[in-house]
Amino acid sequence: WLAVPLIQASIRRLGIFGTLHITTMFGVLCPVVQLIPNLWLQLVGAIAYTVFRTFLFSIIAAYNAELFGPQTMGRVMGVCLLVAGMVNLSQTPLVKMSYGNFALVNLGSILVSLLIVPFVLFVQLRRWRLHLKELEAAVRSEIC
Repeated sequence: WLAVPLIQASIRRLGIFGTLHITTMFGVLCPVVQLIPNLWLQLVGAIAYTVFRTFLFSIIAAYNAELFGPQTMGRVMGVCLLVAGMVNLSQTPLVKMSYGNFALVNLGSILVSLLIVPFVLFVQLRRWRLHLKELEAAVRSEIC
C-alpha cells in the first residue's frame, strides 16, 4: 500500500509508457539484486520486488483500460492473467532444474524484462506519431 502513491504520481507525471519503463526497471533490478550474495541487499531486493509487483499489476490494468476501454478491459485482463498463470506453472520445472542455484533463472528473468523494452518503445513511438498526425490535422482544419 505504500507504493500506491508512487504509482499514481508516476502515471500522472510520466504517463502510461513512462510508468511501464519504471516497472521494467524494477523488473530488472529485482533479479540483479538476487544475484548478489549479501543478506542486507536481499532485504532491499524484497522491498523492490514488492514495489515491482504493485507497479506491474497496476500498470497492466491502467494500460489495458486506456488501450481497450472499460467495456473490454475485463476480458483482456482475464486473458492476461490466464497467460501469466500458465507462465507461472511453466516455471516449476525451471526451479527443479536449478538445483538450488537460481543464477540462470535470474539471468533469464533479466533477459525477458529487457526484451520488453523495444516493444514498449515501438508502441510508444507509434502512438506519439499518431498523436502528432492528429495535431497536424487539427491545425490544418483551423487554418482552412
